[in-house]
Amino acid sequence: MWECAVANDIDIVSRISKLQDQFSEAEKKIARLILEDLNFAAHASINTLAKRAEVSEATVTRFAKALDCKDVRHLKLRLAQTLAVGQRVISGVKI
Repeated sequence: MWECAVANDIDIVSRISKLQDQFSEAEKKIARLILEDLNFAAHASINTLAKRAEVSEATVTRFAKALDCKDVRHLKLRLAQTLAVGQRVISGVKI
């Protein structure tokens, strides 16, 4: 399966985009939501994320696990890290 760990991991958003065709139809809804509104996805509760994607909370959890994240919190952490790195790149801040 795919690694969601910090070490030797590609950007989680790139990974989601790359793997879209392998997701179930419900998981594709979550993937689209994340790709369309990363900021929302990184900060929304599992309940809000599920409602906006029109899937169950269990589906959101399965989606996170499909990416080898421990849970939804871990997935959201990875999304937030991607946002933070993106903001640094845009603003020119060196890491």
